[in-house]
This record gives sequence, C-alpha cells and structure tokens, in this order.
Amino acid sequence: MRSLKIGNIEVSAEEKVVSTLKVAERSISPIEIPITIINGSKDGPVLCVIAGEHANEYAGIEACIRLSRDLTPQDLAGTLILMPRVNVPGFQERSPYVNPIDKVNISDVWPGKPDGTITEIMAYNIFHNVIAKSNYLIRLHGGDICESMIPCVYYSVLKKDNVDKVAKELAMIFGMNYVIEYSPPPKLHVAAGELGIPTILPEAGHEGKLEEEDVNRLYKGVLNVMKYNGMIQGKPQIKAKPKIIDGNRMVYVRSKTCGLFYSHVEVGDIVHKGDIIGEIRNIKGECLDKIIAPINGKIFFRYNSLPWDPTLGWFLFQIVDIGE
Repeated sequence: MRSLKIGNIEVSAEEKVVSTLKVAERSISPIEIPITIINGSKDGPVLCVIAGEHANEYAGIEACIRLSRDLTPQDLAGTLILMPRVNVPGFQERSPYVNPIDKVNISDVWPGKPDGTITEIMAYNIFHNVIAKSNYLIRLHGGDICESMIPCVYYSVLKKDNVDKVAKELAMIFGMNYVIEYSPPPKLHVAAGELGIPTILPEAGHEGKLEEEDVNRLYKGVLNVMKYNGMIQGKPQIKAKPKIIDGNRMVYVRSKTCGLFYSHVEVGDIVHKGDIIGEIRNIKGECLDKIIAPINGKIFFRYNSLPWDPTLGWFLFQIVDIGE
C-alpha cells in the first residue's frame, strides 16, 4: 500500500492519521476542518466520506466520527478518508443550511471557486485536494433543524455508463428501503462524475436531532459499501431489496404566501391528489392559503418550522409517487 498526501498531511502505508486540513483563510486565522485518513494494510480503492455540509444534520456527522474511531489500517484494504464536519463555521454556530460567514450553502457551489466567497473557496479546496483523489464518494445527509424525512439514498444518472452503474449499485447495497434517482443531478455528483467518481447521498435523521437509529443506518451503510468494494471483510447486511424511485415522480410542494405554516399530515402518510395537506395562516389564525396535494403519493419530506417565507427558495413537502 503506497503513501497518500492530502494538503500538508502525509499518511504512510498501514497508518491512521486524525488531523485538520486548512481549506480557507480569514483575516487572522485559517479555517480548518477535521479529517481522518486510514491507509490500509492492503491495496484497494480510495473511499471518501463527507458529512456536515449542512451543519445540523448530526446523524451523518456522528456516523463519520464513529467510523474514524472504530476502523484501523489492519481492518482495511485501500484508503478511507473521512471528513465529518465540512461546514465547520456552520457547526460552531448551529447555523442551518449555510456557512454563517457568507450565508452560502456549500451543497450549491461544488466544486467551488479558488477566488470566490469563503464557502466557494472551501468547496474548491476540499474538492480538488481530497475528493478528486478518491474512487468513490459518499455524502452523509439528513434532516436539518426544521426538516423531517423518510430515510433514503440518492444517486444520479449522468449518462456516464460506468459511473452511473456503480453509483446505482452502491445506493442499492447501502441498506435503505428507498433508492431515489436524483433529478436533476446535484453539482457535486456532476463534478465528481467528470473525474469518474461515483457518488451517493444517503439521508437519515430529522429536526437536527442525534438519534441512535439514524446514526446506525448511516454507519452500517458505509460499512456495506466498504464490504461491497472489498475494503473490509464480510458481506453487505441488507434486510430487504430497496424500492427504486424515479426522481421525476417526486414533487416539491410550496406556497407563494408568507405567513405561519401548519401541516395536516405526517412524514410517511399516503395522500391523494386534491387533499388539503397544510395551510398558511396569518397572526390572527386566519387561513391565507390551503396547501393541496398535487399528486397521489407518500409524504417523504416535511418542513417543520412555523414561519414560512417563499422568497427563501425552500419547500414545504416532498411527495413521491411510489406506486402504493
């Protein structure tokens, strides 16, 4: 197994290094993010796992921390790179979605810019110095402070046969009940795909909570991918074959009206076209807008915050036609 250098961190064969990586500069101090690099005792692929793009999605962050703690070079064929808190400024401030320094969502700016905002510079350095050196990429996500969702895993079709094939395989063996084809593909999936790196995005967790069940889903899912790729011993543990969902059968429901949001349904509920699934009220409690289900389907995502402002570009529900 050969050595690997990332930034100023050099990891020899059969070595594990837990350190920090400088990804941007501020006026009097650098911005550094935690990174663990485990270089195995045998040759194999390089898997990069990132979490904390959205700083309050704690299940993925904790899963990454536990993988860093538990795995050793002796366990491993190949190299595992773990970055549990990509958005460190957001993590420190408990800032949902964005980096509080420039109010930019790192998920929206991959692969970044060397001369952009702080978040764009961070994305650029992480992508080119770390992700670009991997063979596979897993992005651990979940429900932020005002979100509830059904656990699932996304992959993208990029019209790159080998990349698409492998990404789907990794999504299928991760261990979630639902596998969704992301449409249109996120910027990071496109950028990684250009380098031949298949990418998947598992989601588990809700409302910024740290729940053991969600951490275990993501932890075991990463181990499943590693087993599938021959990086660690064993076979992937999958309880049931996942249901594949076409991303084009996923509808985002919004309201154009500012006000207070009240939901009439729970995540996981089956709804029918025309059902009233929520409403926007004013401070007097008067209904300003009824939220109507546009299709038959299952509620996969629900916005949980009381204030609603449509100018922020978010959505209230994600409904998926799963054929049930």
